[in-house]
Amino acid sequence: MKKWLFICMAGFPLVLSAQSFSVTGKVEPSEIRIGDPARVHFELIQEAGVKVSVPQVQDTLCTGVELLDAPGYDTIRLDNGRIQVNIDYPVSAYDSGFYFIPALTFAAADRQVQSRPMGLTVHTVELTDDDQDLRPSKTVMRAPFSWKEFWSWTGGILAACLVLAGLVLLILKYGFRKKVVLLPAREEPVVPPYETAMQRLQEIQQAKIWQQGRIKEFYTDVTTVVREYLSGRFQVNAMESTTDETLELAGSIPEVKPLCPQLKEFLQLADLVKFAKHVPVEAENNRFLQSAFDMVEATKPVVPTLEQEDADGQERRES
Repeated sequence: MKKWLFICMAGFPLVLSAQSFSVTGKVEPSEIRIGDPARVHFELIQEAGVKVSVPQVQDTLCTGVELLDAPGYDTIRLDNGRIQVNIDYPVSAYDSGFYFIPALTFAAADRQVQSRPMGLTVHTVELTDDDQDLRPSKTVMRAPFSWKEFWSWTGGILAACLVLAGLVLLILKYGFRKKVVLLPAREEPVVPPYETAMQRLQEIQQAKIWQQGRIKEFYTDVTTVVREYLSGRFQVNAMESTTDETLELAGSIPEVKPLCPQLKEFLQLADLVKFAKHVPVEAENNRFLQSAFDMVEATKPVVPTLEQEDADGQERRES
């Protein structure tokens, strides 16, 4: 009974007034099928120049009745300084049934007017005999293979590869035509061990550090020069050998063997100064340095003269 009462009410304008401000509402049409559009229409009669507050509707007028678009407004001028404002709310519903649209409040100055509730009936879609043979939607079909699309992509990739290959060939052919001549690394001249030892001994002789009280440093430097000379000149490990081991190595070298007594005295004196805190006199210091000069000079490489080379060549020819 209530449902039919609202249906009858929806077909006629609904008017509420408060002095010179009135609101009339209706639903057109009052019955629709699912998804069909309808409109909720309001007519406001008010004095010109009076601001009216209209209800702000977001997405729905009520549960199930959705707003399709923003409301439309239209103004008509009447007599006696009044105007008529038409407001249309486009709506629709997507489920069958009867929908109750509640009253909406409109305000003008210090007065408020509510519209009367309205109803919207939504009918379902009835199937006819022609609609009985409805079938479900088809599944997603795979697109057929397109050679045209395939070659459009493949051709572009092949063309890019050919261009790249051509650029590489051009670079290899013309970019490297001039051979870069690499200059050999400059080799530093190798100073013979004899020259190195003599130069360092002369520097020690000029420095005269033993006269400055640096006795131990003086004996260490001279001994190091002699050991490095033996290592470089005869390819023996004299630097890491003890005094006895160094003398044993010297005895196996023909050029040094005659100097073993002198070398023994030289190394033993150095050991006394470095390890036994022996304090030599000035004469011992000079004799120690001169002994180093003599041993290096006595074992220096012999450079053959031209006469010797000619004599050797003549002997080889005669033999």
